[in-house]
Amino acid sequence: MNTPASMGTREKLAHDRRSHMLIAFVSPYDTPAMTKLCLQRALLPLVLFCTGLLSSSSKVLNPAQLKTEQVTHEALTVKGIVLDEKTHLPVPYANIAVLNNLTGTQTNARGEFVLSLKAGPEARIKVTSVGYIAKEYQVSALLGAQRRSGYVKLFLKPDNVKLGTVEVKTKAGKWKTTKAGFNIDQGSVYHHTFEPVKGAVPKASGQEIGNRIQLKKYPADVQSISFGLTGSGDFGLVAGVRLYSLKDNKPSKNLLPENVQVQVPPHHTGWITVKLDQYRIRLHEDVAVVIEWLNEENKLTKNSLLTFASFPKEQVIYYRNTAEEPWKVLRDRSIGMYLTVLQEK
Repeated sequence: MNTPASMGTREKLAHDRRSHMLIAFVSPYDTPAMTKLCLQRALLPLVLFCTGLLSSSSKVLNPAQLKTEQVTHEALTVKGIVLDEKTHLPVPYANIAVLNNLTGTQTNARGEFVLSLKAGPEARIKVTSVGYIAKEYQVSALLGAQRRSGYVKLFLKPDNVKLGTVEVKTKAGKWKTTKAGFNIDQGSVYHHTFEPVKGAVPKASGQEIGNRIQLKKYPADVQSISFGLTGSGDFGLVAGVRLYSLKDNKPSKNLLPENVQVQVPPHHTGWITVKLDQYRIRLHEDVAVVIEWLNEENKLTKNSLLTFASFPKEQVIYYRNTAEEPWKVLRDRSIGMYLTVLQEK
């Protein structure tokens, strides 16, 4: 056996290390506490190594676990349609809310929806719409139905609410008929009333003549236009009826929504009234009442309308040959023309 004296330097160092380790375990001067400390130091590397293995293995998922997680994520998107339980028609713009969660969606105009769930299958959703009874559904049940058919059908029951009787009382308005114009109902005892005629006439435009009408009170609802006619002649009369707004004290825009005409049969004399109440025109300011002569056989002359030797100073008569010409104001004559309106007392 080699002794320390006969050993080389390398063998001597190895021998000292083995002797030191042996002394650490069997030294007669060691105490129980020292022995425990030495054991802990010796076992510490092994414990750390094992702990690392366990930590690394816990982060690894086997293929079966990975597949399960993917399927669960895809299944939490619910697609379907909301239908009327009675008619099976789609319910557009119904609200779908996840209970105890801030997520939700709404159906489109065809009642279809796509709901992405952040909650688990144990969650519940609530479907509501105006006129229907709200209904709740379990998400797990919806996922099962979706796996079978590809989408789900949610039904809402109509909420037939009986409304109480509501009695509405209004104060009946008092109305009066007013005639505004000049030479009203004078010069003839004959009165003829006609409905307006719609349609084209052979001539695009003709001579126009009319009066400015001023009312003492507004608003006023137009009922009819009247003008005094000395005679419609052998060929009758085709005339256009115009109701113009005023701009710069001249006729401006026709307030009637369409081309209104009156056809007076031959040999009619007196007051011609054209009903306009069907157009529901409400006046808020002064207007011009104008008659347009449309047939060549019966031209407008100074003797065509009822005229009067004396006339009010405030009467304003407008005239033009065609629609392309500017308006003129005639001051040497007076004609009979007026507007009938309906006003509240």
